[in-house]
Amino acid sequence: MERYFTVRQVATRYRVGIATVWRWVKEQDGFPEPVRLSKGTTRWCETDLLRFEIARRAGK
Repeated sequence: MERYFTVRQVATRYRVGIATVWRWVKEQDGFPEPVRLSKGTTRWCETDLLRFEIARRAGK
């Protein structure tokens, strides 16, 4: 079963501020886009975040 994270949980995971997460969405190649669950509710799929982390470690 897929897990979803709030922007606050993503920020905590990467030890950055919430604004940084949103900036990464706009500016950083490869950072996963959030999934819109409903109006005003966005989440990140754990699988997408793991792919991003693996790609970063591999230097891609």
